[in-house]
Amino acid sequence: MLRKHLHDAGALEMLTKVESSVANSIGRLRHLMFRLRPPALEEGGLAPALREQLRAAAEECPFKWTLTSDIGAEPAIEVRVQAFRIAQEAIANVRKHANAKNVRIEIKETDGGISVQVNDDGIGFAAERLHQEVGHLGLTSMRERAELSGGRYSITTVPGHGTSVNYWIPDPPARKEEAA
Repeated sequence: MLRKHLHDAGALEMLTKVESSVANSIGRLRHLMFRLRPPALEEGGLAPALREQLRAAAEECPFKWTLTSDIGAEPAIEVRVQAFRIAQEAIANVRKHANAKNVRIEIKETDGGISVQVNDDGIGFAAERLHQEVGHLGLTSMRERAELSGGRYSITTVPGHGTSVNYWIPDPPARKEEAA
C-alpha cells in the first residue's frame, strides 16, 4: 500500500530496503522457531526429532552416531520439549567442543518419566570447569531445565575420555492424558 503512495525514488529505494530487511528477519525467525521446537518433535516424537539434530550436527562436525529409544507412548509435549532441548544443547556441545568420533543417545522410559543419556568419546574436560564457565550457559541451562521440570541431571566428564550427560524428566499420567 505504501509503495502506491510513494513517488520519490529515494523513498522507494528505502522502502525496498525495509521490505528486504523484514523478509530477512521473518526467515531468521522461522528458522529459529523450527530449531526451538521442530515439527518432527510433534509429528514424529522425541527420537525422530533428535535424529534430525544428530544428522545436522554430524554434517557440520563429522562423527558417527547412534540413537536408541525404548519408550512406549510418546511423553506429553511439555516433557518432549524439555527432553529435546536438553539433548539439543548436549549435541551442540559435542559439535562445538568435544572433537568426538562417536556419539550415542539412549532414551528410556523409567520411574514414571523419560531418561536420556548423551554419551560422546570426545576430549572431555576438567570437572572443575562445570561451575567456572562464566558466560557459558549451556551446562547450566541443561541442569535448570531438568530441575525445573521436576527431574534430575548429571554430567560425567574426564579429560581425554569423553562426556556423559544424563537426565530424567517425570511424565505424570495426567499430563500424558492431556497430550492425547
